[in-house]
Amino acid sequence: HAVDSMSHPEFRGSVSGRRGLFALTAGLFFDLYGRKDDLIFIYGFPGERHYRLGKILLNYTRIPNSLLYFSWQAGSLKNKLRLFKGKLGLVRGNDPVLDDLALRMKDYYPFAVLRDSSFMNWRYEQHPTASYQIFTFNSFLRRKIKGFMVVRLESGLATIVDMFLPPDQGVIIDFLARACARLEDMGAERVRTWLPDNHFQTGALRSLGIEPENEPLGIIPASVASDFHPEISHKAGMRELFYTMADGDLV
Repeated sequence: HAVDSMSHPEFRGSVSGRRGLFALTAGLFFDLYGRKDDLIFIYGFPGERHYRLGKILLNYTRIPNSLLYFSWQAGSLKNKLRLFKGKLGLVRGNDPVLDDLALRMKDYYPFAVLRDSSFMNWRYEQHPTASYQIFTFNSFLRRKIKGFMVVRLESGLATIVDMFLPPDQGVIIDFLARACARLEDMGAERVRTWLPDNHFQTGALRSLGIEPENEPLGIIPASVASDFHPEISHKAGMRELFYTMADGDLV
């Protein structure tokens, strides 16, 4: 990550600035690994202060696809349920069905972290402090899943940390409606998520009348302005990148 969201807040506060621990560590990381044979693309989610510092010291640049924040009442999508279109399931992060899904979705997400079982197990199952649930959307007759949604539920607030779905608005809407109904039964009052503004998932939310609100954390999606991969320009990478809060550890 090109940000310090993964370092302990007490250390960030005591060793900040131009010669701070994060800036020194990031600079050394780029020196050692910032070569075309080692890296494809570096990005992260700094706040305004850290973005300004990173722009000066580490060549940060804003990702042009804005991050949008959505929030809605958990029970507000019940009228969008469609009978016999699909059913909810639950999987663990190491389930091999996630590998099959990752292969089938590669054309829809051409530039994104590979959300296979290896990543999902590391990101969610092995998380030392947070607890997540991975909902799947299944057909009634086949075990092959159509997509998944990762949710963290705390104190009546359900955060959709990640969604990995095909560009089928009907599937997205039905999955959201079923998942939100389940979350309401589990005690959620509101649901929230973050998505890039140029993605088909964002379009599906807006088609439901859910419009973006003021982003509460001050996140600025940013990348390091260098071409690390010989076949991908930095501009193309920023334009095509799909990211969610799964790519960080902010919520």
